[in-house]
Amino acid sequence: DLPAELTDQALEDPTGATTQMVTAVTHFEDAFDFSIDEIAGREDVGEIFMCGPSCSHYQYQVTHGEFSGFSKARRFASFLHAKLTDEWTVSQVPDRAELLAISSIYEGAALQWMGDALCEFTVDGGTAQTPDQGRSMAEALYTTALSEIGTAGDFAMPSRIATSATTMTYGLRAQTRWAKGDMAGAVADAQ
Repeated sequence: DLPAELTDQALEDPTGATTQMVTAVTHFEDAFDFSIDEIAGREDVGEIFMCGPSCSHYQYQVTHGEFSGFSKARRFASFLHAKLTDEWTVSQVPDRAELLAISSIYEGAALQWMGDALCEFTVDGGTAQTPDQGRSMAEALYTTALSEIGTAGDFAMPSRIATSATTMTYGLRAQTRWAKGDMAGAVADAQ
């Protein structure tokens, strides 16, 4: 029953909160898959895997096509979080606490990717961010998510992404802390 595109009305309707969460997750997962193929798959199997029958015509791309997917994921997650925090109540969105946590996790994951993969980036037309600034924003969002999970009670992530939102979030925050050089924080989260 979903339209081809979410309308403004659908974005303002609390009954669409789960659809918005799925949209953020889908944009992130799609961009992440593309990113792995594009960035990490070139050395060993990328050309064989990606070029198919047109191998003789395959050309490397020098742009980050996945950036728009991560940006969309971050934007949907941020928008949903704001709606859940400022406008929609638990009576309107019964799984509000879980959706708050998931939106924080995915906004953080998008910012973590930006910090890990790009030399600099901007968020919503703001100033240029360094990789560590992106990672710091991600770390703060993961910390927020852990608090939100505490309110919701631990739960399995949607679509079998992870059996525990808590474990997933600590794992992501450990990665971010490691990338920032905070080895003690990374070890604590990993444990």
